[in-house]
Amino acid sequence: ILGNLPEASARYGQALDLFTENKKTTASPFFLDHYAGGCEKLASVKKKLGETDEAARLYLAGIEAREQLYNASDTLSAAHQLAVSCYNAALFLVDSDLMQRARELWDTLSQQHPEYLKYRDRAHL
Repeated sequence: ILGNLPEASARYGQALDLFTENKKTTASPFFLDHYAGGCEKLASVKKKLGETDEAARLYLAGIEAREQLYNASDTLSAAHQLAVSCYNAALFLVDSDLMQRARELWDTLSQQHPEYLKYRDRAHL
C-alpha cells in the first residue's frame, strides 16, 4: 500500500474500527494505546489526502486517549507518547497550547531523566 494513500486510509480505518470496538468492550490500556496509535496513523494519511477536518479530529482523539493512558500510569513511555502526539498535532493544527503541553512534558521528562538529552532539547523547541 506504499504510495497508495486511499488504500492506506481504508486499511488504517479498518484497523481503527477494530481498536475502537476493543476499546469499548475492554478497559485494557493495551487497546487504548492501539486506538491512540491508530488515530495518529490515520490522521497522518488523512492530512496527506487533504481531509484536514478529519485529520484534526483524529489527532485530537489520539491525544485524548494518550492523556488517559498518561493519567492512569504516569510512566516514561506514556509521557513520551503524549508529548509526541501533542507536538505532531500542534504542528498540524498550529496550536500553541498543544505545543506548550508537549514542551512541559519534555521538560518534566528531562528533569526526571537528565541522561536523555533529547528531552531537554525538545523542551526548548
